[in-house]
Amino acid sequence: MRILLRSTLNSGNTIIRIYIVFISFMILLTLSASCKHDKIDIPDPDEDKPDVVEAKDTIAPEAMTNVDFNVGDGLVNISWKKSVSTDVYNYEIKWNLGAKSGRAIVKAADNTCNVTGLINFETYSFEIFAMDSAGNRSTSFYFRAMPVADDLNAPDLDICYIKRLPEIEYVENSTMPDIEGWPAINEEIIWRAFVKNWSKDTVHDVVCTWSLGGEIINTVIDKIPPYQIASTEITDNWTFTRKEIKLDIELSNPITEVSLENNSLTTYSDALSVHFYVEKKLYNYFHKYQSQLNIGSNSWEDWAQRHLTFINNLCENAIYDVSPSGILDRFRLDSIIIVPDGALPLNGGLPGNNPDVLDKKCDLQWGFSTELLHENDGMPNFYINTSSATIGNPFYIEGSLWHELGHARYLIDGYGFDLSDNGDNILIEEDGKRIAGTSFMPYKAWNVVHYHKYPGLMASPYEESSPYVAAAMNLIAGHRAVCGNMNAPCNIGVYIQDLPAENVLKVVEENTGNVCVNANVKFYQASALAGHWYGKKYDNIPDIEMNTDANGQLLMGHCPFSSDGTIVHTYGNANGLLILRIEYDGNIYYRFLESSEFNLEYWKGNTEIGQYTVYI
Repeated sequence: MRILLRSTLNSGNTIIRIYIVFISFMILLTLSASCKHDKIDIPDPDEDKPDVVEAKDTIAPEAMTNVDFNVGDGLVNISWKKSVSTDVYNYEIKWNLGAKSGRAIVKAADNTCNVTGLINFETYSFEIFAMDSAGNRSTSFYFRAMPVADDLNAPDLDICYIKRLPEIEYVENSTMPDIEGWPAINEEIIWRAFVKNWSKDTVHDVVCTWSLGGEIINTVIDKIPPYQIASTEITDNWTFTRKEIKLDIELSNPITEVSLENNSLTTYSDALSVHFYVEKKLYNYFHKYQSQLNIGSNSWEDWAQRHLTFINNLCENAIYDVSPSGILDRFRLDSIIIVPDGALPLNGGLPGNNPDVLDKKCDLQWGFSTELLHENDGMPNFYINTSSATIGNPFYIEGSLWHELGHARYLIDGYGFDLSDNGDNILIEEDGKRIAGTSFMPYKAWNVVHYHKYPGLMASPYEESSPYVAAAMNLIAGHRAVCGNMNAPCNIGVYIQDLPAENVLKVVEENTGNVCVNANVKFYQASALAGHWYGKKYDNIPDIEMNTDANGQLLMGHCPFSSDGTIVHTYGNANGLLILRIEYDGNIYYRFLESSEFNLEYWKGNTEIGQYTVYI
């Protein structure tokens, strides 16, 4: 309480007016000493000041230092080293989560505050500063903190991803995507790694050992607050020559971590960049359950990086006659963007295919919605199997993910070459009976009469490659995206028109190896079938008929698949599969010929003449 006296003279009489002002600080300190209030209304220190002329204190106190915090169940416990200024009256702490905010006051003699009543797994923004009795504020210290309930998967340090800077957007419709959209030769670039502290306590002195093309570089992250991410970086000069980038981390004062597997990450300098968008509840679900796989995985980041390792290994091992060095490209997880539940897609489209249509800084992107947990629609949780580290379990390896990202790169569905008998789409007859499901054209499984000749990635099994995929990928090796980085870009499947100028079919007896001279061959082309993905319909009238020559061969022309010389592979229409009826030596055989075989011949360099053999 402060009492100010002012005397004034009025008509010879002395009138003493007493102004008594109760400053709210004393009451306020009593209310907020525990710092457990979600929100405290504090009067403005400039209000209700007496109308006197005094020398005003305008010098702000020094800020507190060494601000630190740890987190718990619905709480954030903050500590600091007190300001060196002697006129500090109190410390003020503010926090907010969107529109929700709180405020607390701590006495000058104290240096801790336990903020409670917070929502677990939500990231709050905090501000703390010192204030003197005149209302002058020190420089503020800002930080973010996320309260958590008991976490059985802590403590753990986790390398999340390695980003290349500067970020460069791909160039729409570029004619030089192997140059445009990449850094310039010798341009200085930054490799920035993001490391997360899955712990309720701040960790200090994270030692980072980089290997950049064999050169060892050491950096240190001074500290990482609880459940927060910090970064460390190195520089290099850009070259298109591939360098392996490896980062290993450890604490100068080691702790017992839940996993050490995520303390090391390897990627490649020339890799194409991938952005993953994930909604928060799904992100938290993965941290809660990934450890149950018992493979050292502890987070959504670990799951995501496992998929980058998967695709890079697949590329390396895709060795065929058309790809003797495997698939040439590598892929790098360049960003993980965590968004609120229900936020995807950010700018229209589908949550998975189009997480952010405005993001052109990456070559591939995919979104992961909380809807995949199917909490409210009665559908099974897509990631319900949290314990089996086996192929086919999406919580371990989601094979369909890289199938979909293959589309985003420009690959077509291999299973679009499959053919099933729908009852009204294979009308070819022998002796007045339709051949599907008979000895002429038996079912391979269910009602399927033909499976794609080159299964893998774009045709089950998704966890394998194929020569068709490898060769198609290598056509655009080292290219940035050109007309979209999502499923599906405008250039999807452009390669299916790569057909030799002339194509030769040879018919051979399988048992003897002899060529079939004067064999009669009828070609049945597929027409559209509305309402079906890659719909095909074959009528009972052959589109082409000819006989083999003395060498058992016949010329098919440039494109025997259609009358206009174009291959179609889309919803309701896929004409890249021929049905061949071969009659020889009194016997009738049915065989299939895919346009994918023509593509491979072309890519082998046989652009003028492609040669194919069918056995009967």
